Amino acid sequence: MKIYFLSFAFVSSSIFAQAEQIEYRVNADLYSQPIAIQSFLDDWQDPKLRSGNNAFAHGKMQLGLQQGNWNYAWVWRYDYVLNFSHDLAKLYYQIENDQPIDADQRYYLKLNAAHVDAVGTRFAYDWSLQDNLTLTTGLTALIGRHYVDGNFQGAGQTTQMQELLERVDWLNASLNYSYDKPALKEENMGWDARANRGYGYALDVGLAGRLFDRVDIRLHAEDIFSYLYWKNAPYTQYELKYDQDQRPRFDIQGKLGVHKRYNQRLPYKSHHQSITRQPLHYGKQGFLRYRMNT
Repeated sequence: MKIYFLSFAFVSSSIFAQAEQIEYRVNADLYSQPIAIQSFLDDWQDPKLRSGNNAFAHGKMQLGLQQGNWNYAWVWRYDYVLNFSHDLAKLYYQIENDQPIDADQRYYLKLNAAHVDAVGTRFAYDWSLQDNLTLTTGLTALIGRHYVDGNFQGAGQTTQMQELLERVDWLNASLNYSYDKPALKEENMGWDARANRGYGYALDVGLAGRLFDRVDIRLHAEDIFSYLYWKNAPYTQYELKYDQDQRPRFDIQGKLGVHKRYNQRLPYKSHHQSITRQPLHYGKQGFLRYRMNT
């Protein structure tokens, strides 16, 4: 289920010149396929698990100045993106809701996670393609404040035993992620490495206007080939093996280290909207109908 949590824009004429405008925009949206948004934020407490492999939260605040064809803006942005296998969503849902995990089941577990909190300055230019059609290209210079970027994958087999550890027959899994500060209690092992601030860029393209005198369109693509580069970036890598028939049952190996530089690709986003204007005639009176497709 997708919820547009907040969308607000304020435009004011500047005191400096008629051609200048001050713009303030706030946008945020949440999306979760397997469960409702409220349940996703409440430890997955939901009466029903649905199919789906994605969940995300995006937030953006922008204060800008429109001066002719140019736009200059200060930007704050927040992104949290999860992509996971259905088996991982089902396993996590069962554990969080105190349900027994499926017996005699082969699980394929996969999770890709990306998070970024950044501020920056955006420069954009409006290109007039036709009288009613404008192409906007933007470049944002970013300073990264916080990030997490990595993946978890594994496979396992369950039995018909009742106890959780007894029900797991075997499990092989690996974890590999980088961060600006530890996110999985690594400080309990004496590891408290911190990354320097990240620096990077984000590209965006927009198209707005009217086509064929009857279709209003608004397209916007963000984070096209966009990156943050983090210096002295900590990372955690683990390999986990569990087998009921082995002694000891657990074999955990891993390492903690620091990347000299870590390249984080920012999650791509796109928005589109079209409105078809179609006049309908009833006798001598005209009637205008609007149809919106998003």
